[in-house]
Amino acid sequence: MTNTLTNRHGDEIRIGQLWTDDPRRAVVLSLRIDGLDDASPLGAVAVCTLVQAHDTVPWRPARQFAVPLVCAFLPMAAMVALFMIGMELFFTPD
Repeated sequence: MTNTLTNRHGDEIRIGQLWTDDPRRAVVLSLRIDGLDDASPLGAVAVCTLVQAHDTVPWRPARQFAVPLVCAFLPMAAMVALFMIGMELFFTPD
């Protein structure tokens, strides 16, 4: 296989080239192309090494852990509040 290949979009791909993912994604990957292998009916396959993965959503841990945690305990807090209000109204002298 040659050191250079042109993909279906007309982009030239070379061995040793760094490829960066679309910046609109949640995780941006940077890859280094180590080789180009022939996959007859499909064209060619690039053999890549992951150089860097950058998370572009800084609040992802809050979205993954804090929000479900709050949503899980919110009904319980509402029940406790209603119980406390009910007990206060029940034991209030007339």
